[in-house]
Amino acid sequence: MGILKILSKLTGIENKVKWSQSKKIKVVGPDFFGQYFIYVDSNFNVAIYLPKDDKTLHIFLGDIFYAQRWIKCDAHGNKVLEEKPPKEAFQWKINPNRIWYRGTGFPPNKPVYFGKVISSEKFIQSITEEWVDMMIKKYIKMFSFKDR
Repeated sequence: MGILKILSKLTGIENKVKWSQSKKIKVVGPDFFGQYFIYVDSNFNVAIYLPKDDKTLHIFLGDIFYAQRWIKCDAHGNKVLEEKPPKEAFQWKINPNRIWYRGTGFPPNKPVYFGKVISSEKFIQSITEEWVDMMIKKYIKMFSFKDR
């Protein structure tokens, strides 16, 4: 058994990572994120959808450890920003009770930020470009429905 396998068994990392597989996770916090959802598909692709009060939508796409793409949409669902952040900008660890965030893209006043897991449910879809676009439309529709 390799040293990494031993360490992962001792720390429980392997089980925590496996826990997140195929999940839709409802999270609150840190404060500047508000309430939002994290989607993890069966291949451990991650999508974090952050709807903001100004009706913009921030989306972070990546793997189980960090963001590989950042998309910002305006109130109409138009992509106004799409970039590949540096690996150290937006990092996370997804655990059953809380989400751990750090990186150069977060406010510098704390080395680590936390989100609290409120609930989780099975997620059977795959995170693809088509799925990302479909979810943007869904979130924009929710924004417009709230205005009524």
